[in-house]
Amino acid sequence: MTHLTTATSRRLRRAVAALTGLATLTTPTFAAAAPDHDAAAASERAARVPDSAGARRAPSLRVNTVLRGLDHPWDIAFTPNGSLLVTERNRGRVMLRTPRGDVRTLVGNVPNLWVSGETGLMGIEIDPRFRGNRRFYTCHGYRDGSTTDVRVVAWQANPSLTSAQTVDNLVTGIQVSSGRHGGCRLRFGGKGALFIGTGDAAITGSARDRTSLAGKVLRVDRLTGYALPSNPFSGSSNANTRKLFTFGHRNVQGLALRPGTPQMWSVEHGTFRDDEVNLLQSGGDYGWQAGPGYDESPPMTNFDLPGPQVGAKWSSGNPTVATSG
Repeated sequence: MTHLTTATSRRLRRAVAALTGLATLTTPTFAAAAPDHDAAAASERAARVPDSAGARRAPSLRVNTVLRGLDHPWDIAFTPNGSLLVTERNRGRVMLRTPRGDVRTLVGNVPNLWVSGETGLMGIEIDPRFRGNRRFYTCHGYRDGSTTDVRVVAWQANPSLTSAQTVDNLVTGIQVSSGRHGGCRLRFGGKGALFIGTGDAAITGSARDRTSLAGKVLRVDRLTGYALPSNPFSGSSNANTRKLFTFGHRNVQGLALRPGTPQMWSVEHGTFRDDEVNLLQSGGDYGWQAGPGYDESPPMTNFDLPGPQVGAKWSSGNPTVATSG
């Protein structure tokens, strides 16, 4: 493989991050370098797909291939020294590529990995203090006997970053059914808070059931998996409810912290329309609820539901473009 300069490496990070979501949706092999009515209406007007002239003005991307032969690459993360970690959804591997271009398997077998439909080994995130503790986190499907769920697991790599072992099942019991809508995007917010995007498991009512972890954005302590005291429902007697930061989501598979701010943004898959980009508000209801039998015809943000809903900052309109990342 070709050695990368520092500048090229920085560009590569941006290109890989932009293309990973698309690659996972279009091909099993990876080659790469998600309130009020007035506010909702304004957001909807601003959400028009750019016209062809605007699209022509968009800058072009130069794509460099850094890894080949991967099976359903799902997420990427970078260590402080610039090593790239990539999850493979169906194979259940975490691959590592060093800044010099050396490639090796960091995790070759996720214990009790459950792969079904859209679910498998998905999200990965690096601990803010990775340089000292070598911890990282994955989100994946799990099955052991009668237990099937989506969970977040903490890992620790050895000093040479040639292998890793599980440290703790940080968050368990995220609801699943067929493997549809597994969520699993992980991102760190301020002060070490771990945000977890989850899907509604294609189960009617789960997104608005505040005792369920499905169809939510969770916010937990990265070392214990417990709810943070500043969470909006921290006074609840239900342990799941205490972990919630927002609810009423269909399938959150994108999270990003706006640099220099405490703002966490999410990307959410729509049905056949209306992928959303949302600014997450503590305790906010983002308005998704499927109809009986998981009827997906209701709007992504349904302002006819009880209570106030938070409107999207951007929506793809019709059709969906499968926004992710």
